[in-house]
Amino acid sequence: MSKKEKIVEKQNLKIQDMYSFNASYLRVYQFELNQKKEKTLESLKSTLNKEGLKAKEAELDGINKAKLAKKAEQLEKKVEKKKQKFENKNTINSRRIWEIDFIRGLVIIGMLIDHFFFDFLGIFTKSNFINLPEFYLNIGQFAQLYWVHPVRVTFRFIGLFFLLFLSGISTHFSKNSLKRSAFVIGAGFIISAAFVVVAVVTSAYDDLVIMGAVACIGVCMLIYSLYKMAFYRFKKVYKWLTLGIALAILISWIFISYDAATDKSNFLFYYNGYARSIEIVRYKNVGQNLGGILLGTKYFGSDWMGLFPNLGYFFLGGFVGETVYKNRKSLLGKYNEKFNRSTLAVVVPGRYSLWFYLLHQLIYIIIIGGLALLMGAQINF
Repeated sequence: MSKKEKIVEKQNLKIQDMYSFNASYLRVYQFELNQKKEKTLESLKSTLNKEGLKAKEAELDGINKAKLAKKAEQLEKKVEKKKQKFENKNTINSRRIWEIDFIRGLVIIGMLIDHFFFDFLGIFTKSNFINLPEFYLNIGQFAQLYWVHPVRVTFRFIGLFFLLFLSGISTHFSKNSLKRSAFVIGAGFIISAAFVVVAVVTSAYDDLVIMGAVACIGVCMLIYSLYKMAFYRFKKVYKWLTLGIALAILISWIFISYDAATDKSNFLFYYNGYARSIEIVRYKNVGQNLGGILLGTKYFGSDWMGLFPNLGYFFLGGFVGETVYKNRKSLLGKYNEKFNRSTLAVVVPGRYSLWFYLLHQLIYIIIIGGLALLMGAQINF
């Protein structure tokens, strides 16, 4: 029996249990109604004649029958709701869109590589550890070259674009994007809190996270969800309005970011903070520059992503979701499931991207830090 068949069998057993429970519940409920009827008739024996008691009994039987039918209907609705939930879950799992999961998976794998080297720039350094193994220091030297290399900067720009763009597309598939946005924003706060702990240990307060990737995606999702709630009723113009907003944000951002750039010859200046092509804010000046940090015109922290131009990428993805993926089907047709199975190593990170984002740094710190300590290194408190 396949994994899918086992899941369906387990779901069917749960539905059968619900039917059995409902049947038992209705029998008890009917017994209680009959008991109440008998008590009511007993109390009326002294005031009603035989014909009156029969009429009252018929009236109570009718009321009880209606109550029983209403209760049965309520219980049946719960069963149908559970059936629908299982059906939706099975449909979603069986209709994963390979190209979306695959591209997002590539982005997440790129992020895992990026953050691996970042840890050797900010955490596993001589200032934080004593007697670090020599190859840790060599990786740190390579990380310094890697971090500002044009190839890395270019691919990071492309990766961040797809991260927001695909999130916008995926919002089209979400049944409750408003609720999901709250979850993602909450995850962003958890990441920010984790970096506070790291900053206290390492004193690297300039690496705090105020507007990181997860928080930025969550805020974009919240804004898009509220926009959709307000304007989706105008279906004939909604998708074109979405495209118009995306283009308006991206075109206006060209001029805004150009004014913010310190290196106007660099096309990728607003993502190239480590190359000093946009103003970098220090921890002590965060308060007076908070607006620019959130907007995206000033750089701060180790995981910085301003709201612009990313909101434009998100709306662009929303437009593609409403047009290219309006039927919620893969563009690959019958090959979709085949590609899903044959590229699991990339698809799985794309499918569970948020969990990879939340957990990977913790795993890195435990494994890389633990290995360093086992090899004789000591934390420099």
